Amino acid sequence: MKRVILITGLMVLILVSSVSAFIANDPTSQIQNARVIALGKAYVGLGDDAAAAYSNPAGIANIEKLQVSSMFGRFMEDYSYTSINGVYPTKYGVFGLGYAGSGIEGAPVTRIKPGTESDPVYEVDSAAGTMGNTNNVLLLSYGSDLNRSDVSVGANLKLFSTNLIGGGISDGNGSGMDLDLGVQARPRDFLKLGIVGRNILPASLGGKLAYPGGHDESFPASLVYGASFKVLGDRGLREFKGQELIVACDINSSVSQKNPSTLHLGIEYSPIPLIALRVGLDQNNLTGGIGLNVKGFRFDYAYHQFEAAPGMSNNYFSISYGLPVAEARKELVEPAKPLELIRFKDVPENHWAYNQISLLATQGIIKGYPDGNFRPEGKINRSEIATVLVRTADVKVQKGKHLFSDVSPKSWAYDQIFTAASVGYVNGYPDARFKPQKGITRAEAVTTVSKFANVVPVKYNKEYKDIKPSHWAAGYVAGAKTAGMLQYVTSDKLSPNSWITRAEAVEILYRTQTVQDVLAKGILKGQKTAVAVKK
Repeated sequence: MKRVILITGLMVLILVSSVSAFIANDPTSQIQNARVIALGKAYVGLGDDAAAAYSNPAGIANIEKLQVSSMFGRFMEDYSYTSINGVYPTKYGVFGLGYAGSGIEGAPVTRIKPGTESDPVYEVDSAAGTMGNTNNVLLLSYGSDLNRSDVSVGANLKLFSTNLIGGGISDGNGSGMDLDLGVQARPRDFLKLGIVGRNILPASLGGKLAYPGGHDESFPASLVYGASFKVLGDRGLREFKGQELIVACDINSSVSQKNPSTLHLGIEYSPIPLIALRVGLDQNNLTGGIGLNVKGFRFDYAYHQFEAAPGMSNNYFSISYGLPVAEARKELVEPAKPLELIRFKDVPENHWAYNQISLLATQGIIKGYPDGNFRPEGKINRSEIATVLVRTADVKVQKGKHLFSDVSPKSWAYDQIFTAASVGYVNGYPDARFKPQKGITRAEAVTTVSKFANVVPVKYNKEYKDIKPSHWAAGYVAGAKTAGMLQYVTSDKLSPNSWITRAEAVEILYRTQTVQDVLAKGILKGQKTAVAVKK
């Protein structure tokens, strides 16, 4: 939380110094995504897909697969617009690249009618011909979950270019850059909060649009606060027949202009995973739309009313696609001799979990990667934990059936996930998804392994300072500590919302009586000398 406060304070400090008399156009404020527009642009707290890069870059931090989104069309019947962006998750965070642009051609040049200088009346200057204007921005995005499940941060570096032509204009080509910083937090399962500082880079550091003639303009700086409430659905206030209902609200406070704050409201309802119905309020303008999810594609439509232009409305269409991150994993060859322990290149003998990892690998409970590494500090995901539990229990792997919509028959863990779900080791989500690439937190891992190993929850006596007695996993945490499963945690904090690493998951599993019995009947059977394991 200290990090969140520090980043928020930094954004406010920078924004105060970003005020300028001349304001440039930022295409990202209008050209986003049809889902965002249909929700009244209330997306700072809600943003959870590629489109979040435009609203709050912190929203891309938890994306688990490659996503691409695009939107094309015309705005107010005169301006053409284009936006396309993609995000890709890596072990270093989620990176994004995007483009947004708008333009108008053939616009008449106006002038002040002679004799009306004191109270200007504008008229078309036919002698000056017509003019055109294009505004473009290249978006470089980054998001990170800080190895936590409840906080994420993000940033956008925006590279702008503009071109003014016709009407006697000279030196009409301008370029510049600016910066967005965003934070998202989840204080409760059903509640997400967000804050983003848009165009916060001071002009002295390059945050401006500069023209060859020496004229400079700054981009509209603002602070936007957002919140989203999941009323129905996974991690919502309640679950009801797989339906999902989300309410979102944003407040946009202008810094560089003396404009009043604007209110943005949005509601998204999904009666089934295939369809999302949306309605919103963009300050005084009504919005609405629908989304269709079909085999990885999402088709979004939005309608936006403009109170200032009666009879004028706009229809927006966007297409998004998410590709699963390629899964390619092969099992290592089992050793010929029982105690010729399997070793991994990135787990040296002085690693705190070396023996635990080697023993479970030799027993066949865990596997490494084709390159000979184990990646002990990497996150373990839901498909991996399901597979490990199936191997530990030594149950017969059943031939998979299409139980979850997001688990492909071509997935390396297809049969294992089906088996684990069939025997009750793991569960899917109400929307028929399993989310195989999603990481699991320490609290979730302790609870899952405890249930698997028949470790019953006990009364929680504040074993860890960062877990309250009311925490949903408190009983299982207390039971796991009593059973000796949490010996590796030497401090008085468990960090329940942090992603558990592969090494930590192995350690917790190793300490269960279930695994000890498997080893005793397996590779350690008949051994006179036990393998030493670090405490």
